Amino acid sequence: MTGFKQGSKILSFCASIFLMKAISKRMKLSLLVILFSFIIFGQSADAQVLYKPVRWSFELPKKYEMGDTIIITFTADIDEGWLMYSSDYDSAGVIPPAKFSFKNNGTLGALNGINAIGSQEYHDTVLNENVKVMKGKAVFVQSFIVYYSPAHLEGTVEYVMEKRSENSSTVMTLLETFDKRF
Repeated sequence: MTGFKQGSKILSFCASIFLMKAISKRMKLSLLVILFSFIIFGQSADAQVLYKPVRWSFELPKKYEMGDTIIITFTADIDEGWLMYSSDYDSAGVIPPAKFSFKNNGTLGALNGINAIGSQEYHDTVLNENVKVMKGKAVFVQSFIVYYSPAHLEGTVEYVMEKRSENSSTVMTLLETFDKRF
């Protein structure tokens, strides 16, 4: 529900409370404070969820037949100043690597693991661990065998984004769901 619609419903509810004569003024004021708190804190929580510093696209093959091995490319365009933790490092530390999960729906079978293209090794001095990151653009490729046509790619990618400045750091774990028929 959008913030505007949510706020409108809450304001309508508040108006109906004020029209009720059985509720004392103190009770009305208490309810009003609680409801406006939900509006204010709900809006800030929505804003955090709505902003994603990355946009995903998928390059799917145009022609294929059952039994073919195909390659699907997953590309993430990353906002300036942000970095994405890659999928190609050991997760012994605090920040987990990007993880792709593919649903087995009988049309495609993943071969081997996902390959990160162009990740850079980075020693995180705050966490004191070696990781691999991608800036600007993150590219991942995965080979599949086609079991059935038309193919259906379903799954998720869970990944960590970070933006650091001199005085602060913003870290968010995001989950992207994909569902492509081709």
